[in-house]
Amino acid sequence: EAGFCRLARAGGSGQSRAAPGAMTRWWHGFSCILDCGQKTESIDDRAFRLKDEPCLANPYGMVLVERADEGSDSIGWAPASKARVHPKGIAVHTARAAHATDWPSELPAFSEEEIRSFRAMLGSHDIKTDAWGTADGSKSVERLYWEAHRQRGCVLTPRVAGARAGGIRRIARLVKIRLSAEIFGVEHILLSRMQFMHDGRTIERKQVPLRKLAWHESIDGSAVPWGEAALCAESCPYTEAWREGCRKALVERLGLSEEWQRKHLEEDVHSHSYRVEADTDSAGFPGLPTTYCIHEVTLRVADSSSPGVACIGLPHGQEFATAEGAFDATAYDEHRRLPIGTQLNIWTWDREQTCDATKSMAPAQSKVMMKRMSTRSALVTKGVSLPALSSQVYASMKMRLDQAELAPQAPNATLAAIMAGQKTDWSAVKRMAKHIADPKYSLRQFHKDVSSFPELSLYLLERDELSGAVTIFSSNTTLESASLSSGRSLGDEFQRTVGAFFAIYWMMRLHIDGKAGFVNGVDKQWKAVTKTPKDDEKRKTFEAKAQWKYLQKILKDAGLLKVTGGGLFATPTYEVDEQRVAALLALTAFHDIMKMSLLLPEVQPQHAPYHGYAAGNTIGDHDSALSYIMEHYPSMLPSFKDLDEDDKRSVLFTQCNLRFNHGWFVQAEAPPGAMLTSCRATLLGAGGAHKADVAFYFVHWLTDLAGAEATPLFGCEKFVTKFPLAVLNSFLRSFEFVGQVVTRTETEVVESYLKVRWDENVPPLGRSPKGPGAIAKMRLACMAQANSRGAIRAFDDLSKEDRQVLSVEMARTGCAEQSFSAALVPGEVAGQPAGPAFLVYYGPAFLQASPPKELAARLAMLAEVYRTARLLWPCTPGGAASNVSVRIDMLRSVSVKDIVSSDDFWILVRHNDAEAFVEKRVRPAAGAGGWEVL
Repeated sequence: EAGFCRLARAGGSGQSRAAPGAMTRWWHGFSCILDCGQKTESIDDRAFRLKDEPCLANPYGMVLVERADEGSDSIGWAPASKARVHPKGIAVHTARAAHATDWPSELPAFSEEEIRSFRAMLGSHDIKTDAWGTADGSKSVERLYWEAHRQRGCVLTPRVAGARAGGIRRIARLVKIRLSAEIFGVEHILLSRMQFMHDGRTIERKQVPLRKLAWHESIDGSAVPWGEAALCAESCPYTEAWREGCRKALVERLGLSEEWQRKHLEEDVHSHSYRVEADTDSAGFPGLPTTYCIHEVTLRVADSSSPGVACIGLPHGQEFATAEGAFDATAYDEHRRLPIGTQLNIWTWDREQTCDATKSMAPAQSKVMMKRMSTRSALVTKGVSLPALSSQVYASMKMRLDQAELAPQAPNATLAAIMAGQKTDWSAVKRMAKHIADPKYSLRQFHKDVSSFPELSLYLLERDELSGAVTIFSSNTTLESASLSSGRSLGDEFQRTVGAFFAIYWMMRLHIDGKAGFVNGVDKQWKAVTKTPKDDEKRKTFEAKAQWKYLQKILKDAGLLKVTGGGLFATPTYEVDEQRVAALLALTAFHDIMKMSLLLPEVQPQHAPYHGYAAGNTIGDHDSALSYIMEHYPSMLPSFKDLDEDDKRSVLFTQCNLRFNHGWFVQAEAPPGAMLTSCRATLLGAGGAHKADVAFYFVHWLTDLAGAEATPLFGCEKFVTKFPLAVLNSFLRSFEFVGQVVTRTETEVVESYLKVRWDENVPPLGRSPKGPGAIAKMRLACMAQANSRGAIRAFDDLSKEDRQVLSVEMARTGCAEQSFSAALVPGEVAGQPAGPAFLVYYGPAFLQASPPKELAARLAMLAEVYRTARLLWPCTPGGAASNVSVRIDMLRSVSVKDIVSSDDFWILVRHNDAEAFVEKRVRPAAGAGGWEVL
């Protein structure tokens, strides 16, 4: 921010590089731009012209916007000690590896002689390396040398037995970490979806965090040949312990300190497994026999709502990036090689579809663990018993299953057999709907009536993974775990379904005993517990601060409940729409049946393709699988088949993907186009969905999530004790606005929501703002949440230039021919749509984590992020309907002091046409070549 301007050019010691490879760098205080062949007349209206020479030095097409600081920083590192080598050329120990933060900015100095000798050793054992590093997916000889001699991640040992005795074998011991967290009530696991490698490759694959266990330096390949069992034993004396490796993996790969791990993670003590994959063909090093010894463990985030876990994208499940080693994206441009092992990881939270922790185990071990889990589930006292089947019903079901094996029926033989001839007891269902808000209609009677839905019997099925036989369970049989794609046991899934039913019961009775039952559950007589225990702070807080009026409003908007009258001297009356409630109850009965893999349908040729599944494919996504049955085989779901057409439409709509990010909306994190355009297209394309259908969708979402804990008799524990109340209240307030997108434009909906949020903010913010910065202020108030007042004051204290940048960029809509009201945005934006608009990913977290005294500085940095992003994506009328994600993951948890005082560069890396990342790069050592100041 010193106001200096410099123009620099690639070069060194006053010597310019060849013209075809030249690139121009423009610096101005906080930012500079590195241009690749763009013919730009000016930058930010300043009279500087970029060279329009093509940039051959940037073959990856990444455009970097960097922070320019005065001064320099030297990069120090300690070279690894030299490894001792067995006389036959086999490494007998591995050298010390430099710590990640100590890695150099250039490739470690492997001498040509070292690599030549190592290659010759491999050749002497008939390992052909000519194609290594060139074929798809293969790694270089240097990479193997680094792995064995620097990282100590593998050992090469002689083979003294077997048909191929005399050769060598690579042994790598790994620890894989299944890190799970609940995000809005759904289990997710952390995966690396993209890796930018040291050699310039970009690899797209989903992989759990893992780490090679380091072999001790004393390991001797000649003294400890492959034949010794200890090398592959679960407890190996020659490597670090797997728990130590697990801790280091989280430190080195995710930047999570051991103190953080102790505070926020819990280990599933039953999840650890160990397996050996012997003598496999390595894709990385073709022709080199490799044995993998793999430890797997499950760790869970204890509290996804804790502010301390925001660094890994929680509670909303946002993606984030981490760098391993001295990752420097500009190395690609400058023909510098990064150290082996250096990479940038993009992490994502993936909705869990299978129970990987047990799936990867040996069958015997998996069975033991499953029995332990199911026993624990069976002993839960907060749930209801499984339905009891009479001997006649049991025999009938068993006979139909046996017949299905002889003459299987499409699209799923088990589903067709169990549901054949079944009927819903609609007289009981109508009684449920009619009396659900009657004070005399007890929960016990409601639970009894729930059995009217024949689809509930599907939760009593289990298929043996080995024999394929289907078993039927009930309350008078031993409870085993079913094959559920949610990773839950049969008993738990039935309890969750009952919990969703009970949530409907309590929500429809908020004016009677519903609040007490929702919060506390019932006593031994199944009566709502009206007195919350004094020491139960979470339940007391929820009862006092939950936005009950908006919970009831969504029921009215969905057409489930009609409230009339009320006022100062009148008592409101509550009228239930019996038909609408019956449809919601029917949906609840069968909405989760496809989480049982034995019921998943196979796409028939006449329906292919279906949601991306070809003919003959089993539909693995349980929402799509249920939609397929409802659309093409409704007779297999009696409770759906008998609904009228309007209710069928509403039920089908609940299974569609709205493509709506609620976290973006409630925090005003994104422009209207990024938040609502896809959602609006889905709604308008779903047969013209009605506003009531959207509300019905959200009611189902709420009741499903409210019952997500397998404890239906203890109230809606998921919301009351485990879900962030502030997030839930924000969601409840936003539902009515999302439904408006059916009849209003995206920008109109967002503007209405921003005004309401400002007026209802706690603490109050005063009158709604007017003028060119109004939209920016309203968005910042939503983004900052508890810091809203401070953020607005800080905005007013910004420099004129920074206020203008935020006012302009935060008013872009990302929608064609749409603008916010002219009185709320700058003149250059009003009525003149242009773009792209920017979604600053993690902008809310960046402001919410700020101490009050840093808010002004953080807003100035946010303005600079917008300013530099605009240099990469110039504003044009043709870009009005486009949106770009600018991710500031790496900035959000860094203090302003650390940013300002550091000599590091902060760079914005353009990875593709719609995404850029803020990254940090270490400043080159003083006097180092590579740049010439002009």
